[in-house]
Amino acid sequence: AEEAYRRALQLNPREAVALFNLGNLRQRAGDLEGAAEAYRGAVEADPGLGPAHFELARVYILTERPREALPHARRAVEFRPDHAPSRQMLQDLERALGG
Repeated sequence: AEEAYRRALQLNPREAVALFNLGNLRQRAGDLEGAAEAYRGAVEADPGLGPAHFELARVYILTERPREALPHARRAVEFRPDHAPSRQMLQDLERALGG
């Protein structure tokens, strides 16, 4: 599957959904830095892709970068205010960071 996403990205390096899916594959494989890179590309290509903001925030939390996670957690809640995991993540980050 990763190869298919790489081919799609050769055709269009800013294909947000392909970048997002590549991030998911990398995250499941334990490649958190690779996942973060793909998710960053996805949110740069499509700032309105809420799930990519959520997953990027989650990867930043897993790699102990809560300050980098915070703006993406906020964006995830903006796009899906009814998504309980996004709201919980944002609450936890704000409590941990005092803001």
